Amino acid sequence: MEAVRQEVGTTPPLVFPWRPALPGLIALVVVFSVAIWIGIGAPNDPSARAVFERQLNAIHMFVTRSETQWTAVAVVITILSGVLPWRFMRGQM
Repeated sequence: MEAVRQEVGTTPPLVFPWRPALPGLIALVVVFSVAIWIGIGAPNDPSARAVFERQLNAIHMFVTRSETQWTAVAVVITILSGVLPWRFMRGQM
């Protein structure tokens, strides 16, 4: 058992593989930069504003449907029925 403890103590810590992750991180920064650049200029474009208003209207129509509201209620009840007993068991309430 002592040999196992020694080997556990001598293993090097895991390091994050930055080199393989670097292209993805660069792509992420580029995409966010372009999105911000376009987002800043979009309010000045009347056609972009019209498209945005139509999208907001479509989202509003979707959210105000009764099926969506009942689905949201079911999701909230499901989360509460899982979280509340867990918190009571741990004595956090």
